[in-house]
Amino acid sequence: IAYPNIEARSQIRHEYNFIKSMAGSEGIVKVHSEPLTDDDGIYGFRMEYLSKIEFQDVKAKGKEVQKVVEKLHVSGCCHNDLSPSNVMMNEAGHVVLIDFSFAGRIGQDVTWYVPSWAHRGGVFGKATDEKALKTYF
Repeated sequence: IAYPNIEARSQIRHEYNFIKSMAGSEGIVKVHSEPLTDDDGIYGFRMEYLSKIEFQDVKAKGKEVQKVVEKLHVSGCCHNDLSPSNVMMNEAGHVVLIDFSFAGRIGQDVTWYVPSWAHRGGVFGKATDEKALKTYF
């Protein structure tokens, strides 16, 4: 953990639990069934092997990214930190989203450790994802 405080651990626990709740969803990173823990709880987790998509190749993957995000929204969830650095490729060559520390269920109140810039009005929504799709993909 880069910053081993309660906020960092809360974000990691949230991210792990969110990803686990989306298990089996196409385009969502797969994680090991057991998180890394110590006496204070979850401090990390292991993901499937992924490859970086070079920045100049991101636009070419745009339709695939959009499809994954649409499925995420249809499932009632939002990512809220979409950027080229949070889109990778799995061993099969498919787009995979990572970094769900700001993600949530659409319409639910934002938790205290998610920065306010990620959501308008303190409620999880699709607007940040939609803006990122237009900006980057």
